[in-house]
Amino acid sequence: MIAPLVNGYVRYLARKRLVLKPTSTLTYAALLGLKALSNRFSDDRVEDLSPEPLWTVESITHVRTRDRIGRELLQELVRYLTERLPPDAPVSDAIPEIEVEAELLSRSESLAQILRNADLPFEINGTSRTTVELDLRLIELFLLLDRLSEDEPDRYVKPFVITCFETLSDYIDVLDLRWSHVDPLKRRITVRGRVRTISRYLAQELLEMPRQGESVFPITSVEVARWERRISREWGHEFRFL
Repeated sequence: MIAPLVNGYVRYLARKRLVLKPTSTLTYAALLGLKALSNRFSDDRVEDLSPEPLWTVESITHVRTRDRIGRELLQELVRYLTERLPPDAPVSDAIPEIEVEAELLSRSESLAQILRNADLPFEINGTSRTTVELDLRLIELFLLLDRLSEDEPDRYVKPFVITCFETLSDYIDVLDLRWSHVDPLKRRITVRGRVRTISRYLAQELLEMPRQGESVFPITSVEVARWERRISREWGHEFRFL
C-alpha cells in the first residue's frame, strides 16, 4: 500500500512541474515525510493532517543528502494524501507507521547511494550511523524536541540540538555562538570560522528566538547535561552529545 502511494506522489510532483523528474531523493524525502506524519498524527484522521512536522524531513534531507528538497514540495505531500485518502480514515490505518518504516528499510540498499556519511555531534545508543535507520530515529528525536521545547525552561533545546545537527558542530562551539555569527536571512551560521548553510526551518526558528545579549543560546553546559538526561528518559534511547 505504501509503495504505490509514494511512487504516485513523486510522479504527481513531476506532472505538476514542481520538479523536473521523479528521483530517488524525492522518494526518500516522501518516505521520511510519511514517517513524520504517521508518527505525529497517529491518533487523528486523514482530514487532520497538516505540514506541521515536515520541518524534520527538510532538516534531515538538508544534512544527509546535501540536496535542497524545498519545503513546498513536502507540503505538497499533505495535499496529495488528503486528496486521495478517505478524509475520515484513521491515519494509523491509512498510513501505518510500521509499514512506512518497513518500506524505507526494504529500499535502504538503493537509497544508500543518496546518503552521505556525517560525523554527527551527538550519538543515539544502539543506532547505526550508516543506514536509513538513523534518519528514522532522528525524526523521532526532532518530534520529541518539538514537544519538549513547549516548556519554558527548555525553550532553547530544539534550536540548540538542531543547530548542532545542521552545522555538524560540537555543542561547546554552539554554546559559544554570538549573534554576529548568525545570518538567518541568508541562512548561514559561522562556527569556528566555517560557514554552514542551514535549513529554512532553523533560520525561522532563530529569527523568532528572544535575544538576551550577544549569546545566541544563553545557557550553560549544566543545562545541556540536563537535556541529555531528559531526552534519554522520555525518548527511550540514550542520547548524548559528543
